[in-house]
Amino acid sequence: MASGDDGAAAAAAATLAAGGDAGTESCGERLAKMLPKNTSDFADPPPGKRLLTTEEVRALDDDAFFEAYSEGIIPRPKDALIDPDKWEEQIDKIPLFMTKAPTQEQIDTNPTLQALQAIVDESTPDEQATYHKDHGNEEYKKGRNAKDKKLRVYHLRRAVDMYTQGIAEVGCENATIIATLHTNRAAANLMLGNNRKAINDCKASVKLNPQNIKAYWRAAVAFRNISKHDEAIEWCDKGLQIDPRCAELSTQRKASVKAKSALAKQQRMRDREVKKKETAQTKLADTIKAHGVVMRAGPNSSTAPEDARVTLDDEGQLHWPAVFYYPEHQMTDFVTDFAEEQTFDDHLEVMFPPNGPFAGWDQKQEYRHGRLNLYCELTLKGYKQTKTVKLDTSQTLRSALAIPGYEVQGHTPAFFILVAGSAFETLFLKRQKEA
Repeated sequence: MASGDDGAAAAAAATLAAGGDAGTESCGERLAKMLPKNTSDFADPPPGKRLLTTEEVRALDDDAFFEAYSEGIIPRPKDALIDPDKWEEQIDKIPLFMTKAPTQEQIDTNPTLQALQAIVDESTPDEQATYHKDHGNEEYKKGRNAKDKKLRVYHLRRAVDMYTQGIAEVGCENATIIATLHTNRAAANLMLGNNRKAINDCKASVKLNPQNIKAYWRAAVAFRNISKHDEAIEWCDKGLQIDPRCAELSTQRKASVKAKSALAKQQRMRDREVKKKETAQTKLADTIKAHGVVMRAGPNSSTAPEDARVTLDDEGQLHWPAVFYYPEHQMTDFVTDFAEEQTFDDHLEVMFPPNGPFAGWDQKQEYRHGRLNLYCELTLKGYKQTKTVKLDTSQTLRSALAIPGYEVQGHTPAFFILVAGSAFETLFLKRQKEA
């Protein structure tokens, strides 16, 4: 039996569907009968080599035929050359690289396939399954060693296809061969990232051959890849019962135990963090209730960020995001941190110094600390009525939020600021009363 590329060619022969009567003719004799006389239709040979003549092809035995085919000196049509832009599609049509059995129509129109058919007709199912395995192994090695990602994936997928055809070979009763095909397909799928498929192949393999150490190891690797470390350890233990000296299984078991411990540690940290957040949320809710604040479900003010939230510091003081409305100018200010024990004056004095600078929208320079009135809106009689009330700027935010009828929309308390004694203040209060 040939090896290397010759073995790949032999594996290609195994992909042919059984049929026809090759008699006792060799591949060379069969192909020689079909070669056209016009050699101008042949593709050029590789540099430094020449195409064999019809007589030379006829004289080849089967091993020599496959060797010559792999070297590119068997005459073949020019249209069999590969287009770089369609190489994956075209290469699968060449017998040497086929991964699926050709149709009878393809065989009838391809002299090389007809020549290869002669060998297949005499192959047993076990031999054909072995051909698929050997061809798959060649593709796997190419994929494993390929530096280009696309080429690596291409060869690995071809390996999976070849192993699959070997597993499906009708009449193959050699459990060891089929078990090896499953194990090898698991290896290819592992490299492709198909861990669950690899696990299924390993399970199928050990059913056929319980002594297959590679199946236990590859199953353990696949389980570890999907963070199922208990299963990985279990498969390592099963394999080590068969071969206690297997270094790969021992190493994999140690890695799985370590990964399991790290995962458990991460889970404990996540659980503690969740518990910490839950405790903090409960404490926050209890503090809000204890301070007499009523919260109304709903979004924050359009001025406030959606993620603006009340917080509780280590001393038990609430810190609120707050909004100040200036209805006369249709403007707003967003205060990111208004501690509940702070007074409104603490903020207004910074925002509106008596002697400026003044806000850009305050053209009349009327908004000065000490000349401003503060209002909030209360909800009465089950949300059927509202009432605008004046607050003392010297009072704390906590006292304002505890006023009966005041409700915090979302997480953002809101207040109105008007120039004291202005015409707009009178108009605003009238409108609020009529609303």
